[in-house]
Amino acid sequence: MAKGVFDTKAGSGYDDDITRRYHFPTSSNYLSAARAVVGDWIVYREPQRNNGRRAYIAAAHVARIEPDLSKAKHAYAIIDDFVPFDPLVPFTGADGYWEESLRLVGDPNRVGASLQNKSVRLIADTDFSRIVRAGIAETLAPENAVRLGGARDLRQRNLA
Repeated sequence: MAKGVFDTKAGSGYDDDITRRYHFPTSSNYLSAARAVVGDWIVYREPQRNNGRRAYIAAAHVARIEPDLSKAKHAYAIIDDFVPFDPLVPFTGADGYWEESLRLVGDPNRVGASLQNKSVRLIADTDFSRIVRAGIAETLAPENAVRLGGARDLRQRNLA
């Protein structure tokens, strides 16, 4: 198992309902990356393109991969747990990009190009944890944990 990133955006043309399923083509590296995260967690990232918020917006647990029976060469990642972030996590943090593969890009102007055809990709556990902690920081704050409930549940699910 491995952690991953799924890029998502409104009006993408895919049959997404990110709280329940993520639709993707099985070409390129997408299927192998999606299979690697089955049984583990991903973060959803909304790119800037098409008026996106350029932020990580949620985490989700991937239960399984199912073929799309109505569209050849496509599949669904079936989501069985969805945790929206509050606040959203900007694409870059105080120390630069959250994802190691992006930090390693020598020229910041080439980061977008390095993400081409990588809308489904793997991410290091440490990078995943940093993004999730930033996205649920308010929920995990001791003053909110009792009021909001759930914080203990997030820790038990190894999300936080």
